[in-house]
Amino acid sequence: MPRVSVVMAVYNGERYLREAINSILDQTFRDFEFVIIDDGSSDGTQDILRSYDDPRIQVLVNERNIGLTRSLNRGLKRARGEFIARQDADDISEPKRFERQVAFLDAQPEVALLGTSYTLMHPQGTCHERIRLPCDHLELCWELFIYCPFVHSAVMIRREPLFNHVGLYDEKYAYSQDYDLWCRIADCLRVANLSEFLVRYRMHPGSMTSTYSHANSEFRGQRLARIARRLGWNEQDLAGRELLPDVITALYQGWPRSYEPAVLRQAAYALLDLHRVFSSWGGIHPDAARKHERALRTRISRNLVMLTVFCRSENLAMRAKLLAHAWAVSRRSILHPRTLLRVGRAFAGTYIPYLRTAPATAGGPAS
Repeated sequence: MPRVSVVMAVYNGERYLREAINSILDQTFRDFEFVIIDDGSSDGTQDILRSYDDPRIQVLVNERNIGLTRSLNRGLKRARGEFIARQDADDISEPKRFERQVAFLDAQPEVALLGTSYTLMHPQGTCHERIRLPCDHLELCWELFIYCPFVHSAVMIRREPLFNHVGLYDEKYAYSQDYDLWCRIADCLRVANLSEFLVRYRMHPGSMTSTYSHANSEFRGQRLARIARRLGWNEQDLAGRELLPDVITALYQGWPRSYEPAVLRQAAYALLDLHRVFSSWGGIHPDAARKHERALRTRISRNLVMLTVFCRSENLAMRAKLLAHAWAVSRRSILHPRTLLRVGRAFAGTYIPYLRTAPATAGGPAS
């Protein structure tokens, strides 16, 4: 029986498929099986799969396209390994990925899910940016409220808790089924990331994250449900808060966006409430919890000031409201000399329209 089962689902993925498969076959850790599900492809995917003569590869062919989630569950049910590794058909695993992950999981038997940091890759394969993800269990559990701190192609999961305690991918989710599974695992078992950059994640126009706008809607709904469960909100509490996860992410990550001051204030205090509840759930020592809360307040306050500085509106009243909210969250951060300089710039009108796109880590890659 192999120690690792690699599960890949592919649909019309001929452009990058061979590169992805070769990255698995070239692993320094050799004790694995490779389960590939062809989800009803109509391009040259089957020809590529038939070209491999490696006994470790098992190809399952769906008679029709049934979607990523159901295909992955079909592959998981076929997998026999102690550990299950995911690989997408357009990403690349570095040669020592499995070697490093198996060694960590052998040394840390309490960890059920292990990811890695990753490198963003252009469609043609050139590297764009290295993204270092959190590694600590509690930090990862916290970040799951904000965005997805795991890359689907980088995870390795213990088979026993997956099948006997957590369950497989929830088939009601078409796009962010990975985020839902990571949350379910993190809520009852330990999770971690390796700091090493062991996966290259390809961003291209055909990738799921960039193609389906409703994938973002599904992901937003999952985050809102997770926040609501932790804060004990009911259906009435959720009314009018559909965009709250996006506002929280924008505020936490520090992206200037076109949100009203009242909406940002609501997000700021939801974040602080969430932190208090999370600290209790995580068993964080009160002194450490207070220290973390001060850091969170400083972060929120400074990001509100940055929103004030880069506000697209000439409306001084809106800037004043943003600044008042920043002051209410953390007076100490406002009185920092650098922050005061930014405040002066905001009200002097020397702001710069903010054009930078969102950081790659926020909201994904969740698929």
